[in-house]
Amino acid sequence: MNAAPNFVLAVTRNTLMRIVRASGFSCSHFILTKKGFDVMNSKKVLECSSKGDRKFSALYAKVSVFGVQDSIENHYQKSKRDSNGNPVKKGMPVAYMVINNQRFPPGMLTDWYRLLWVKYLDKNPELVSYARQFDEFTDMFRSRKTINCQADVVRDYLADRNELVRSADALVKELRKMTVA
Repeated sequence: MNAAPNFVLAVTRNTLMRIVRASGFSCSHFILTKKGFDVMNSKKVLECSSKGDRKFSALYAKVSVFGVQDSIENHYQKSKRDSNGNPVKKGMPVAYMVINNQRFPPGMLTDWYRLLWVKYLDKNPELVSYARQFDEFTDMFRSRKTINCQADVVRDYLADRNELVRSADALVKELRKMTVA
């Protein structure tokens, strides 16, 4: 019996995701890369977006921060300000960020995003157990301009949650002062 020939199919990521969903297969059967996908790869992939598992999407993952319950995405986006103190639209330059009426430099935005995910995952250990079943984590909406990616944070949390917190140590110290005051 002859082995099936190898072939390359060139499609965009969005088209590929539509094909995968229409096929009835789980996205975990495919490895998506910038060059395409590998159906033969046995690695399990968790798509961390609103088009994948919504429990791992910043749009749907909710946390309570200083008494305000909202999605990770909303907490993150609402913290960004321009030089006039106005909220910044997604993708626009950020002059500073505001958390609980306190101003922070824009360089702490990544730490803020990661800490929101740490809080969410700490509160949902069943999701952490579920995510540990996967080998790779993707976000189909990630672009070259993406600074903070939910798939990266989930992967990093599973690799070393404490290191994520340590890397945000300066922001953690400031947030702790706010909770004590």
